[in-house]
Amino acid sequence: MFVMDVVALYPSVPRMKAREATRENLEAREIKKILTENLLELGDLVLRSNEFQYEGERYIQKEGTAIGSKMGKNYACTYMGMWEKEVGERAMVELGKKAKVWFRFVDDVWGIWSGTKEEFEKFVEICNNNEERIKVTYEICEREAVFLDVKVGKEEDGTVNTELYVKPTDRTRYLHTRSDHPKHVKEGIGKGQFRRIRRICSREEDYWKYGKQVQQKLTSRGYGENQVRQQLVEASKMERNEALKRVAKKDDRKINFVITHSRYLPNVSRILKRHEHYLKEDGIEKYLEGAPRLSLRRGKNLGDLMVNARARKNEEGGSGPCGKGCKLCSFMRETNVVKDKDGKDMKLTEKMDCRTVGAVYGMWCRKCAKIVYVGKTKNRIMERFNGDQIQE
Repeated sequence: MFVMDVVALYPSVPRMKAREATRENLEAREIKKILTENLLELGDLVLRSNEFQYEGERYIQKEGTAIGSKMGKNYACTYMGMWEKEVGERAMVELGKKAKVWFRFVDDVWGIWSGTKEEFEKFVEICNNNEERIKVTYEICEREAVFLDVKVGKEEDGTVNTELYVKPTDRTRYLHTRSDHPKHVKEGIGKGQFRRIRRICSREEDYWKYGKQVQQKLTSRGYGENQVRQQLVEASKMERNEALKRVAKKDDRKINFVITHSRYLPNVSRILKRHEHYLKEDGIEKYLEGAPRLSLRRGKNLGDLMVNARARKNEEGGSGPCGKGCKLCSFMRETNVVKDKDGKDMKLTEKMDCRTVGAVYGMWCRKCAKIVYVGKTKNRIMERFNGDQIQE
């Protein structure tokens, strides 16, 4: 067995070759309501628009694709489909064989090689020489291999078993039961996790081992013991072959009614159903199927409110007037250094002016040539001196 990892896949994807791979896949469509060339042009537009900002400067990504973009994963995987096909063809020509088993998820590969170690190392060379920008790292696994969240083990009789793999540094914290999320979302966490373990673990004892670990984590997050235990038992009754099946996506003509979730919302689904007759009165029912489907988007959390993804430009701190003509402006001294009581210079690390909220300020005496008073305020500095007589 072996595992491989593509080094920095997203920024390394060669755009011209990826475009050809995309064209090849689009041409293989059965239904071509949108022309292939039009889709390629739209893809080019997305790639040309991959820009980011760092320390106040804007940059455009000229190769590869952006990590986290909606198109990025599909674009990279489409190219990797072409890449692994080329690698397989070259291996057959140069070695007379290729990997016996090859499974890939985006940039992670698990496979089985039937042959010598020297042959496999030549196969790795083929992988690394197929495209200048794409390089792989690998690990040969004699008894067990880790692929994503699955540990694959080899039995004495040559068969393989699978179990859940959890990183030693894992600190999984499931959504707390008091979190402001829809009820069905919180109820689905346990069901989803136990079904996942059922799908991954090939041995019954491994299912109960990892299932009980998840059970403890869920109860520590406020979920009822009886509810979690029932979900664990129900998942154990599911045949593993059933758990491995893909859930078929329902194909309907319902439209989504999207609103932001709040615990204070009324029963919106009931309201939509109650007023469904308006669709029939307007003659729209032939295009739709029943009442609209309620879809709840997540509201803003503390992270959204407090964290700014934009990198801050490194600027020198300093104090000075706000420049908006307040009565304090003419008295604010422009400086980026102040002296402490021992006469040592202290460099200001933040920008401050008359409108700064919650500041420590010092009053400078021109005759004495030193700070004669130090104070603090919770308000803006200009409000602290509102009504006070300030003299030079």
